[in-house]
Order: sequence, then structure tokens, then C-alpha cells
Amino acid sequence: MTLKLDWYAYEAPAVVRGNRLFRHRALLDIERNTAVVMIAQGPPRAWQRTLEAGVGGICEAMEAGETDAEPILAAAAARIRAADAALVDDNVIQAHATAVSVRDDRASVASAGSCRAYLARGDEHRRISGTSDAKGLRNAYSFASSTEALAPGDVVIIGPSHLFNVAGVAWLARVLHDQPVATTRHIARGLLSASGASGTGGSVIVLRTE
Repeated sequence: MTLKLDWYAYEAPAVVRGNRLFRHRALLDIERNTAVVMIAQGPPRAWQRTLEAGVGGICEAMEAGETDAEPILAAAAARIRAADAALVDDNVIQAHATAVSVRDDRASVASAGSCRAYLARGDEHRRISGTSDAKGLRNAYSFASSTEALAPGDVVIIGPSHLFNVAGVAWLARVLHDQPVATTRHIARGLLSASGASGTGGSVIVLRTE
């Protein structure tokens, strides 16, 4: 069964000493139905280089025809290791990420670090991303991977763990119960605001199936 997919990606910068800096990336390729949320770790001076390396690996993998989440993250991990090795002070370039790639009615999910993916189906909400042993992409040679069957009306939310705190999850459950056809835009922006991530920044991708 082929599902109709409605995607929405949203990013908000972190505020560091009065400056707005992006450490989160919400990478969405609608043509390939693939989404990746990534968070740069380490010092703020390394965030841009980290994101450039990770996104470069992801784009390279997708352009080469990769359609599963795990090899897409593996390409990002390889780029991040190379970028870190090129620095005099290594162990600086690091990132956490979760990728979701949808084919027909199945989603492949892969994670490294603290990013997560959740599935909301009716009043049921559960995490579909596994727990990775790796501390991040630089250390990841294998990933917490899974495959999830999707059905019409499902909502998938991908984001960093801090969005899914008590306040964020409570808001999400209330909105999906009270507004079962809430737009992906409303869910993404509302979750980031409700979780209190306005100052720390965040990235979130929401998928609704039809």
C-alpha cells in the first residue's frame, strides 16, 4: 500500500551569549521521503563545521540511491569522523541524529545519540527509535535500527530528546487527542514551543500519513 505523506520540517536557533546560532538541523527530502534530525555537540565554534560534515554525508548517500535510514546515517558518521580527524584538537566534531525513510507503507528508522522518533496512532504514542550504544555519530559504526509499518492517519515526530520532556509530551498528547487533524506545521512549531526549547533551540520533523 502506498501512503500519501505530508511532511513539515522546522528549525529554531539556540541563543549563546546573545547570539543566535544553529546547532540543530532538520533535513527533509520530500522526493525521497527521507528525513533526518541532527544536533551538533561540542563547543559552539564547531557546530557549523559539524552540521556541514553530517549533512554532506547524508546528501551524498541519498544521491547515491540509498533508501534505508541506517546507511544514510553511516555516511554522515563517516564524514563527521573525517572532519574531526582533520582538526589539530580532535574529539570536537560530534553529532546526534535520527533518520526516518519511508517506502510504501514502511518506515526504516536509525539513531545514534539522543535524537528520537515517536509514532502517534490514535491515542497511542510510542517511541519507534531504538537506544544507541554510541555516544554520537563520530563513535557510531552500527546504529539502533528498526522498521515500522505505517497506516493512514499515523503521525511520526522526529526530534532531539529535549523536545519530548514532560511538558512537550503532555502538549503533544493533548493536541493529537483534541485536534486529530492538526496540521504538521502546528504540531512541529507547537511542540518546540511547549517543550521550552525556544532558547536552547531545536529541530523537528513531523510526518502525517493519509
